[in-house]
Amino acid sequence: MAGPVPTYLTTQLAAQTAFTVPFGLLALVNGAITTATAAGQFNTTVDCSLFTAEDVSNVRIYLDSLGYLVEFAKGGGEKSLLIDWGKPLDIDGDGGGSTTVIQGTIPWIVAEAPSPTGVTLFATSDTVPSGIETTILTYTVPVVSFHIRQLVAWGTYDGEFLIRKNGTIVGGGRTSTADRTLNIAYEAGQIPTTNGDTITVTILYYNVNTSGVHQFRCNLIGE
Repeated sequence: MAGPVPTYLTTQLAAQTAFTVPFGLLALVNGAITTATAAGQFNTTVDCSLFTAEDVSNVRIYLDSLGYLVEFAKGGGEKSLLIDWGKPLDIDGDGGGSTTVIQGTIPWIVAEAPSPTGVTLFATSDTVPSGIETTILTYTVPVVSFHIRQLVAWGTYDGEFLIRKNGTIVGGGRTSTADRTLNIAYEAGQIPTTNGDTITVTILYYNVNTSGVHQFRCNLIGE
C-alpha cells in the first residue's frame, strides 16, 4: 500500500532541485514570460519544437512546481506549451500552515508560510444601547504583530460591526434578523498590524421597537 500523499511543497522543492534542461530552452521560456508580463498578459504560448520531447516535459514539470498552470498548446503536439500565471493555485502546503502566492520576477511562486503566532481575541458586552456605536473589543498590538484574518461576531439583535485600526475603519460587516452571526474571513486580503496599533471592534444597532440594551460578542482571529 502506498504511503501518505506527499505535500505539494515537498514535491515542488524536489522538482526544482532535480530540474535540468538545456539552458537555451529555459532562456526561451523565461524570455516569453517576461515579454508577456511586460505587456500586461497573464499567459503565453512557447514553441519548443527545437528541443526534445523529454526536455519539454521536464520544463513543464519545473514550471508546474513554481505554481504556473502549464498545458500542451492545442495543435502543437507536445512541443508547444501554453503557460498561464493568471490562475493562482489553491494549494495546502503541509496541512499545518497556509500558503502564500507572491507575484515577482517569476509571476507566481507558491511558498509555505506557517504561522509564527496565532491570536484569538474574545470580547463580550451585555449592555450595548440602541443607536450608539459601542466598543466591545479593544486590543493594543504587542511586540509580536499579526494579521487579522477573521472576524466572527453575533448578538441578540442585528447590527453593523466595524474593525478599526488606530481609529480608521479597516473591515467589518453587518448581521440581519435572518442571520445574526457575522463570519468574515479575509484570506488573501488579511489586515496587517504593527507593534503599538490599537485594534477595536464596535457594534451599532437601532432597535425601534423596544427600549433597553442587548448583548453582543465577537472573536477576532489573527496570525
